[in-house]
Amino acid sequence: MKEPSNLGKVVSQHFNQRELEAMLNRIQTGVNDFVERTFGGPEGLTNFLSRLHIDLVTLAARLPEIEAAAEAAEESVFEAIPEQHGWFFDSEMTAPIVMKAAELQASNDTVGLNDLFVGYYRERLDAIEQTVVNRHPDRAELIAAACGVHRSGQFALSIPVLLAQADGLSRDLIGAEYFTFRKTEPLLPALWEAVKDDWLSLAVLRGLSRQGRLRSTSERMRPGEFNRHAILHGIDRQYGNEQNSLKAISLVNFMCQALDRKHALLSGKRLPGPAVDK
Repeated sequence: MKEPSNLGKVVSQHFNQRELEAMLNRIQTGVNDFVERTFGGPEGLTNFLSRLHIDLVTLAARLPEIEAAAEAAEESVFEAIPEQHGWFFDSEMTAPIVMKAAELQASNDTVGLNDLFVGYYRERLDAIEQTVVNRHPDRAELIAAACGVHRSGQFALSIPVLLAQADGLSRDLIGAEYFTFRKTEPLLPALWEAVKDDWLSLAVLRGLSRQGRLRSTSERMRPGEFNRHAILHGIDRQYGNEQNSLKAISLVNFMCQALDRKHALLSGKRLPGPAVDK
């Protein structure tokens, strides 16, 4: 005769046969009630499991399609917005803000997109200045001066300084100035390799992969576009506004955070993911 298991011994010590049968009956009744209330009986449960199986098979078959759609959405957000509008993403942005930006980009709502980023970077200005100054003390005086004249509304003065500092940070990041695209493009694979284990870095740094309107030649510039060449060569004389200054701040912040993420990954540190609240 087979020896009872340890669990069986414990059960037999605390319950007699009648109590055990009553307990099992109550459990069975509870299960039956749940199945009846939830699925309308055993047949309903069988139908539910059948549909679930079909849904899982369908989902598995569509995974390549879903992955392709996610890739396209990522490209639309993290590449197209910097390329077309000159706004760069902040690793402190919450998921709802990024999703809103994607929605506005998809609907070609340039005014709404600019309003979203202007409001966001207005609130983040102080924190960004403090972070960049702390991380890069050799640039602290220039960054603080640029942020100071930005606050006083002298945007025509803040923008050139910020663009120059973004160029310098880019050199620290990839070995070439951001605004010399023909030099930076061949260096990007080394950066991708450095951050390959962090999906967020790979996604956000896609903003470096296209030349975009900000660093194209002024001959290709459309009226009212934010273009570094046109600004520094005296072609655009109307660039001095808050929106363009905040765009330049978003670029400096982007370069600073990219450097932080690269150094952290190369040193084996664990990086935080995107925020999900708000």
